[in-house]
This record gives sequence, structure tokens and C-alpha cells, in this order.
Amino acid sequence: MTDMEVLLDYCMRADLVDTRLVMNAIRNQHPINKLTHEAFETAKDKGWWDSSRSLIECLALVHCEVSEAIEDCRVGDFEHVPEELADVLIRVFDLCGSRDWDLEKAVLDKMAFNKTRPYRHGNKLA
Repeated sequence: MTDMEVLLDYCMRADLVDTRLVMNAIRNQHPINKLTHEAFETAKDKGWWDSSRSLIECLALVHCEVSEAIEDCRVGDFEHVPEELADVLIRVFDLCGSRDWDLEKAVLDKMAFNKTRPYRHGNKLA
């Protein structure tokens, strides 16, 4: 837990603050939607949205960044994999920012749903 989370947990337990306010404060430390907005604004400022892009084009750009990470793995250049994964996230953030999609809610909802799934749900391979 971060120092902020410890402090908020203490205050919550001591009935010093409303639980909803505590949860909002924790979530707002590094909100995903702030990153989507920032990535989209940066891409716009740098000319990447001078003309509209289709959803398929945006998803293909995400795929390209994943492919670059795979290529780094293939040639044994593991030091650059985190950089390529950052590019994947930036492309996803940009896409969601351009469509004003609530990625943070989608991630939190999906993570909560995944917790309810059975072990390897359907005995799937990785």
C-alpha cells in the first residue's frame, strides 16, 4: 500500500471520512482516463489526428507495436520490450481518448469479472 492508501485506510477505519471519498482519492492517484486524454492530446498536437482515423486503423497501430515487442523477443533484445509495451499502451490510450471511451471503467470492470471466472476457465492453454 502507498502512504496515501495507508492514511486513507486509517481515516476510513476511524470513521473520519466517507468511504466513497476514500475510494475516489485512491483511484485518482494515477487515473487511466487522465492518461488516455494526455495521449490523445499529445497525438493531436503532433499531427497524428489531422485527418480522422478508422477504428481498424487504430487497432492495427496497436498490433504493430505488439509485433515490434515480439520481434525484440525473437532477436533476444529483451531490454526494449518494456518500451514497445509502453507504445502499445500509448496507442490504446490514444484510441480511447479519441473516442472518449472510459478505459479505466472498462479495465476495472473486466478485472472484477475475471476474478469470478473459474480456474483457466475452460482449461484453455495460455
